[in-house]
Formats: sequence, C-alpha cells, structure tokens
Amino acid sequence: MGTKVLVGGKNVVIQRRSKAEPKARSKLHRASTTFLRPLKCDLRRIIPSLALALFADIALIVSALTAKSDSSNAVYSDAQAARGHRLYIEHCAACHGMMLEGQNSVPLSGATFRVRWADEKHTVDDLFYIVRTLMPYGQPATLSKQEYVDIVAYILMTPSPIRRG
Repeated sequence: MGTKVLVGGKNVVIQRRSKAEPKARSKLHRASTTFLRPLKCDLRRIIPSLALALFADIALIVSALTAKSDSSNAVYSDAQAARGHRLYIEHCAACHGMMLEGQNSVPLSGATFRVRWADEKHTVDDLFYIVRTLMPYGQPATLSKQEYVDIVAYILMTPSPIRRG
C-alpha cells in the first residue's frame, strides 16, 4: 500500500489512501519524517562566542559615541599650525590677507569671522569642508587633505577666531 523512497539516506514510506476514499483525499500523501531530527547545538560552545560578539558591538558603539562627543575638544599641534601658516601664505594670503583680515575676500579672523562661525550652527568640520572643496579660489581641491587640515589648524590658532571659554 506504500511506496518506499530513499530520502536523505533514510527509507521513507509514502502511503496513498485507499481507492475507496473520496478523490479529494486520495491526493494526500503522508511521508515519514524520521530523518528530520532537531538540530543539536552545544550551548557551552555558542555562548562564549555570542558574549564576545556582544562585547565587541558594545565597544564599537561606545567608541563611536566617545569620538563624536570628543570632536568639540579636538586638538591640533603647533607643528600642524606652523605648516598651515606656510601653506596659508602660499595659497590663501593673496585673497584673505597676511593677517587673515580679508583683503579681496572674506576675513578669516575678527568679528565678522566670529559672527559667522561661532554661532553654534557651524562646526570646524564645516569650515574644513568649505576650505577643502572651494579653496584656493579658482583651483579648488588642489591641495592634499593634510595640507587643508594644516591650514585650518593655522586659522584656528590665530588669536581672533573661535574661542570657547
């Protein structure tokens, strides 16, 4: 009354209903599921791995949050500012003046600069983005990323830009 079939290395019996039963039910087949056994897992091996993954995830989240909150306390070195001063004289001073006073362009120091950049809406990253993507005028993005960082460090080093006290 049944047909034996080899499935997954196990004999499975497919049984057909008798012809005496209605046709709708004769299409139903029953297969033995003895070859389906619950997956055995050793929790003693899995738990340490899960704990390590959870710890690493928490460490990454804390690191990202710390980096974000420390960005307002970012520092630059005197060496960066000195390199930035040399680069500023070479690439920026013709328009922005030797003292960042803004001869032919906007000043990078003084009250005008403070009004624009110390408004709690703009960040040092915003200043860096503008300098990196728009300057030098007529030749944007021609310096290396480090050179732009050094120039921004020089601008921030001058006595009149943004100072939070």
